[in-house]
Amino acid sequence: MSFRYYESCLSSAERDVYRAYAKGLYSFEKQFSAPRLPTDRLGEIFSMVKLDCPLIFGVEKLSFKYYEGSSKVTVIPVYNMKKAERETALETVKKRVGKILAPAASLSLYEKELFIHDYIVKNVRYDRLTKSYSHEVTGPLCHGIGVCEGMAKTFKLLCDEVGIDSLVVTGIGVPPDEATGKKSERHAWNVVFSGNVPYGVDVTFDNTLSGDGIRYDYLNVPDSIMSRDHGSADFPVPGCPVGGKDYYSLQKLSFEDIAGAAPALKRAARSPHRVSFRLIKPAEPEEIRDFVTETIRSDRSLSRFSSFSFSSNAMSGVVTVTLKKRDL
Repeated sequence: MSFRYYESCLSSAERDVYRAYAKGLYSFEKQFSAPRLPTDRLGEIFSMVKLDCPLIFGVEKLSFKYYEGSSKVTVIPVYNMKKAERETALETVKKRVGKILAPAASLSLYEKELFIHDYIVKNVRYDRLTKSYSHEVTGPLCHGIGVCEGMAKTFKLLCDEVGIDSLVVTGIGVPPDEATGKKSERHAWNVVFSGNVPYGVDVTFDNTLSGDGIRYDYLNVPDSIMSRDHGSADFPVPGCPVGGKDYYSLQKLSFEDIAGAAPALKRAARSPHRVSFRLIKPAEPEEIRDFVTETIRSDRSLSRFSSFSFSSNAMSGVVTVTLKKRDL
């Protein structure tokens, strides 16, 4: 059962429109009737239906016909695929979802969320395609590619299937930077509920950050982290004020500042000699370099390492350090 957050935010009259849309679009009807509301609100509800219901895809826009004084409108969808194509794609998506989630059947809810996150990071390639399917679940699930909207919808669909409540958020992903002249960009991410507490998730950012290993910079993070590089949402969404449930906190790899991160480096002493950890107060590259250099010099358990490399994400506070053994 799909968790329909946006539907729950609507008035009774708006929900009637929402449900007419959901029924008509899922059935791929050529036209159907819905209660009449101002046209701009009809458009907003259409967007909400598509965010709440990832299995509604293949529809680009709606047009409306109505008579003055009528309480109803005729909704005419514009589809980008034929009905037979959509039915085939829908069946493929459902089978794919079942196959993907089969190994996660016995996992806890958190482990299932982690499994879903890792699947998307490992198996979906971010690509700025002009294809409409890159914005829908068919992109990641049927083609192995997608943009942020397709990945966020796929995350929600898989969470729906395992009983995890989540929603897709669309809005400004990276706020504009007047100093550099960088313009804001549209983006999509998720909010997920763990024990009824909302947390931010961005599988697209983690997907693009992951190279040698899976990154969890944006898995179950509070607004204090997410707001650094995620701007305003198109529609009101739950705030995420609580921390402590992100991957690095649960792995005891979250530290107030770089001075407390020595335990993380000890983990890197084990193969593959790489560790990622989060700093609540992000550090400058020079601070990280000096800290790792001094820790290797002063800690006997790290004496077999002669050099290191590191990368840091100033927005999320996540640092990755790779140690290199001495030549014998």
